[in-house]
Amino acid sequence: AYVNWYDAIRFANWLNNGQGNGSTEVGAYTLGLLDQDAKPLNPQAVTRNPGAQVFLPSENEWYKAAYHDKNAGLAASYFDFPTGTNAVPGIDITESTSPGNNANYYNNSGAIGSPHYRTVIGEFELSDSPYGTFDQGGNVQEWTETKLGRLSLVMRGGAFDNGYIRLHA
Repeated sequence: AYVNWYDAIRFANWLNNGQGNGSTEVGAYTLGLLDQDAKPLNPQAVTRNPGAQVFLPSENEWYKAAYHDKNAGLAASYFDFPTGTNAVPGIDITESTSPGNNANYYNNSGAIGSPHYRTVIGEFELSDSPYGTFDQGGNVQEWTETKLGRLSLVMRGGAFDNGYIRLHA
């Protein structure tokens, strides 16, 4: 929450470089010339470097991890929701109702209330994606490294204050 795209790629750089005193300006990505707000002068020029080990997923990588039926192999078989189902997820943190198909999104209320609204990472431990990723639907939107046009960056997954439609493939 409250992380912009530049923060996310800098964090990826830091992780890619082994943390500690690792650089945040080069690593998985090379930021180059920055403006007065510490943002690259040309975001379109920021691309994943060869050999990057930790990085933001492309939109296609994110989408596959969230929705692709991995048992279908190379077939284009996708689930409607990032919980590996075609049914609208519930919002039950205990996962006692609809185990394996729950997420943190707004459905007349949220899974968790004020003041935090967001769940801890992996809260819905039974509701992972077909590839074993957690929280790709709801909680907070996730940055991808994909850019649309000159200044638009792609976020996926919906959030705690969005309806279920934002979780839908």
